[in-house]
Amino acid sequence: MKPRLKPKRKLTKAERCELPFIDPAALDYRPRQARRLLNCGHTYLYKLLASGALQSFKDGGARKITAESIRRHREEMLLAAQAAVKALTPP
Repeated sequence: MKPRLKPKRKLTKAERCELPFIDPAALDYRPRQARRLLNCGHTYLYKLLASGALQSFKDGGARKITAESIRRHREEMLLAAQAAVKALTPP
């Protein structure tokens, strides 16, 4: 008879909110890491991949997203936000 495994304890809210270290100098990121860097959800990340806004490749069975495409997307979003603020401010 197999020994009964002790059930895992639930994580506290503080433990769930802690983000693991993400290497900023990495050349590519897994989707979960990319979501944390972009502060977006799973569905939106895959919409970005499908639209071509982010570039990815398969490394064995793992999907990897290039760091350059993440940086480029963040810069585009920042420029768009700055243009929107500029358009809203009176001359």
